[in-house]
Amino acid sequence: MKLRKKSRLLPVIVRTITALAITGILGSAQMILPHEVNSKPPSTGWSQVPPIAGTNESPTVYRSGQVTDIDVSSLGTAVTTAWGGYFLGGFGFLPRSDTIPTGKTRSIARYPRNGNIAVIATGSRPSDAPDDWGLGLYYTANAGVSWDRALPAGYYSGGWLFEKVRWGSNGIVYAASNRGLYRSTDYGRPGSWFVVFGDTRAELPASDYSPSTDVLDIAVDPAWPDTVYMVTGDGRLLRSTANGRAGTWITNTLPLTRRDGSRFDPTMIWRGTRIAIPKLNPNRVHLMVASQAGLYGMFHSTNYGDGAWTADDLGNCGVWPIAFMSALAASPVNSNLLLAGGGNGRQACRSSDGGSTWSALGPGGVSIHADHRAIAFNSAGMAFIGGDGGIFSSTDQGVNWSSAGSLAMSAPTIKSFDVSAADPSYLYMATWDTGLWSSNGRSFWISTHQDTTDMEADPTNALRAWGSVGQVGSDRFATVNGGLNYDAINGNLPSEPFPGAVLRMNGRSSLFTNHLNAVYSTTVPQLPRPSGGIPVPNWIRFPSAATPDFSGIVAGLTVNRPLRNAPLVLYAWIYRAADHTLPNKLYVYNSSEAASTIGVVGWQPVSAEFPSLSQIVHLSTSADGQLAYATTEVNSILMSSDYGRHWSNVAGNTPADITDILIDPVDPTRIFVATRHGVYRSTTRGVWEAWSLGLPFVDGAGAYISQLRAVPDAGATYLYAGVKGRGIFRRITSDP
Repeated sequence: MKLRKKSRLLPVIVRTITALAITGILGSAQMILPHEVNSKPPSTGWSQVPPIAGTNESPTVYRSGQVTDIDVSSLGTAVTTAWGGYFLGGFGFLPRSDTIPTGKTRSIARYPRNGNIAVIATGSRPSDAPDDWGLGLYYTANAGVSWDRALPAGYYSGGWLFEKVRWGSNGIVYAASNRGLYRSTDYGRPGSWFVVFGDTRAELPASDYSPSTDVLDIAVDPAWPDTVYMVTGDGRLLRSTANGRAGTWITNTLPLTRRDGSRFDPTMIWRGTRIAIPKLNPNRVHLMVASQAGLYGMFHSTNYGDGAWTADDLGNCGVWPIAFMSALAASPVNSNLLLAGGGNGRQACRSSDGGSTWSALGPGGVSIHADHRAIAFNSAGMAFIGGDGGIFSSTDQGVNWSSAGSLAMSAPTIKSFDVSAADPSYLYMATWDTGLWSSNGRSFWISTHQDTTDMEADPTNALRAWGSVGQVGSDRFATVNGGLNYDAINGNLPSEPFPGAVLRMNGRSSLFTNHLNAVYSTTVPQLPRPSGGIPVPNWIRFPSAATPDFSGIVAGLTVNRPLRNAPLVLYAWIYRAADHTLPNKLYVYNSSEAASTIGVVGWQPVSAEFPSLSQIVHLSTSADGQLAYATTEVNSILMSSDYGRHWSNVAGNTPADITDILIDPVDPTRIFVATRHGVYRSTTRGVWEAWSLGLPFVDGAGAYISQLRAVPDAGATYLYAGVKGRGIFRRITSDP
C-alpha cells in the first residue's frame, strides 16, 4: 500500500491562507467577544499543545474536524462540531462552548440582529451511547462566554432528541426533535419553550413514540419568517403561516410521481430528508427526500410546497443523504442556485436552474470532504459546506471551492496520537476521517488523507513514527522523515482484519506488530528515507519463526520501554472468540524468563484473576515491565506487580467509561486513566480523583479523552491527553 507523498507547506502560504480565512471566510471580527482565549489568566492544570489549527493535506486542501451545522445569519461565521463544541468565527475560529459539559453539538441558530444571542442543540451522530441524544438545548446571550441549559434531552427513555434549531421571526426560535416541535418566543431563554406540535407531556414513555410527531427537518421561509415548514416521520410536509403556533399547521400535498414516472410513496420519507426555500422566490419549495436506502428523489414545488411539484433531473448527481449526513440550501440572492450534500463518499451537487437539473460539483469541488452535514449561504450569496473535513466556501456560486477556513479551526477527531520522547515538538495524530496529522514544532499541521486508527512515535528518534491505516487499522505504515512521507510496511504480512493492526517499539532496534494469532517483529526502519521509500520489511514470528499460535486473535499489544539492563517485556491480549469465550486473555513475554516459560514457547499464558468473559481493552506497563495495569470491557482495573504472573482488582472508586490507562514512566506510583468525561489520577491504590482542571467542557466533565501519553520535557514529566474534537493537551504529572 502506497500512501500519498507529502510536501511541506511554506510559512508564507500559511500566512496568506490564514489572512484569507480571516477576511473572506470567517467574516468580520466585529462581534462582541468579552473574554478572548488569550485573556485567560495563567493557572495550573491542563493547557493545549500547539499547533492549535487545522491541517494542510496538500498545497490547496485543508482539513479540520466534523462540522455539523453552519450559521451565517449574523456577523461572522459560527459552526457546531460533532466533538469539539461551538466555534465562532472572527480572527480564526474560537471555541465558545467550554462552559457546557459536552463537546457533542449538532445544530445552531443565532439571532440575525445580534449574533451574540444563540441556541445550540447538543448531541451528534455517530458517537457513543448517550452522546447521540445530547444534553438538550443551551442558550447564550454573550457569544458563548456562558451558557444556560434551556431544555433537557432524554437518553433512550423516549425523551427528546433535538435534531435542529432554527431562528424564526423576531425572537422566535424553533427546535425540531424526535417527539415534536418546541418553540420559544423569547430568544430561546430557559423557561420560554413550549411544544407547538407533538407530545406535550413532560415525561415521554419510549413506547409512546409516534412517527407522526417525529420532526425530521424544519425550514423557515427567509422572505416571510412567520411561515415555517417541517417534515415528519410519517411522511408528511406541513406548513404554518402563523409563526408555528399550535393548531396552525396544515398538511401540504406531496409529489405524485418520481422522475422515472413511478408513484411517489410518502412512507419512504426517512431521516435525512431536507427542505429549502429561496428568499427571492419563496413560493418555490425544494425537497430532497431521503429513504433508508439513500436518495429517493429531488423535487421542487412552485406553490409553497402544496402541490405543483416537479421531479428534478439528477443528471450525474449522486448525492446520498443519510440520517446524520444530509444538507440542502438555496441561495438568498439567486433563486436558481441550490446546493445539496450527503454521505457515503459522494460529491456534493449543484443546480443552477432552480432545481430542474442537477450535477456533481466537478473539479472545482475536489477540496471538499466527501461527507456533508450542513450547507448555508450568507446574505451576499457566499456558499458554505460543512462536514467531516471541516468548513468549505465558494464565492462564485458554488463552482470553485476553498477549504482555507478549515485551517483556522482546531477540531480534530483524535482516535490516537503520540508525542516523541526524543523531541516533544514532534506530534503525530490519527484522526477520524481526516487522516494522519503530523507536526515538528511548526505553527501548522501536515496530513495524509488516509483514515488512521493507531499511532506511535519512536521514543529515540523524533523523525520516526508508525501506525495503522484504514477504518479498522488494517494496514501498517511508517514515516522516517517527520511525517513528510509515509510508506506501507505490511511487507510479507497481509492486511489485518478486525480488530486491526498495532505497531509497538521497545525503544531499541525492534518493531512489533500483531497478525491473527501471533506477534511478529522486524527491524526498525532506518534513516534517511531512500528515494524509493522505506524498504519492504520482513516480519517473523516473535521470538522465533517456530513460535506456535496463541489461543485466539491478538487484539492489542503493549511493549515496555526498557531501562538499561532491564528485560524486554511484551503483553499481548486476545480478542473475543466467535463463541464469546476467552480461553487465554493475556500472554506475557519476559526476555529474562523466556527459556523457562510454559505454553507457547517464550510466552506465559495468563487466564486467572480476570473477570469472566471480559476482554482486556487497554494495558500500560512501567518502564521495566514489572508493573502493569489493565482495563477490561466491564470497566474493571487490574494490576500486576510481577511481570503479569498474578493480577488483582484495584478498581476502587473506578471512574466510568474508561478509554485508556497509563503508568507514569518516572514515578510508577502515579496511575492515570482517560475517560469519556475527563482524566483521573490515582496515587493510592484503588482511589481515583478527578484530574481535569483546564480541560475543555467544564474542566473535562464533557471531554472525551481518546488516549494518554507521558513524555519528559525540560526536566519535568508531562501527561498528554488527546481530546476528541479539540486537540492535544498536557499537564505536569506532579501537579496537585
